[in-house]
Amino acid sequence: MFAGVQADLRDRLQPRLPFRAEAPLRRRLTCLLLRSRPRLAVGALASGSDIIVAEAALAAGVQLKVLLPFDVPAFELSSIRAHGGEWVARFNALLTATGPPLAGTLDPADPAVFTRHNQVLLERARAWAIGSEPVRALAIRPASRGLSETTDDFAERCGPLSIPVWDIDPLAEQDGGAFPVPLEGCEPSPKDQD
Repeated sequence: MFAGVQADLRDRLQPRLPFRAEAPLRRRLTCLLLRSRPRLAVGALASGSDIIVAEAALAAGVQLKVLLPFDVPAFELSSIRAHGGEWVARFNALLTATGPPLAGTLDPADPAVFTRHNQVLLERARAWAIGSEPVRALAIRPASRGLSETTDDFAERCGPLSIPVWDIDPLAEQDGGAFPVPLEGCEPSPKDQD
């Protein structure tokens, strides 16, 4: 299962996922997915890291289950549209590729809706595991905690359930920093450091 920060808006003072971080992050995620070979990826499709992970999962041949906290139009309005038409187009392309998402019944007006959705993601991912299949979490967030309360909450909920978290800092990725999941062949290439 996966969760992460949304794409930075132009006026964001403290970056979390700037445009320049996307290409290196995508390459690393694709490598991670090809090496770890998950059967299934479960997450929402907010602008930024959710969409990047989903696209990388499909490119790596991983089945994708999209789980939204509420209906598609409200989700698009709350989590995609403000980030621009490109993200809306990518969101719609993923829905076309995967079919209708599972839309929850949480209230979009609830200030805690996305942290409540984290619990739903955890429950569904565990329910969809086959037999003793391991469940792992992928959290895309800056190393400076507190920049993404929702993603921090997602990772923190995994601890009591003994779900390992692969924590990826998209800013370190963009800067050619160390890849946090030690997988042979996933070292940064000179292209990643440009």
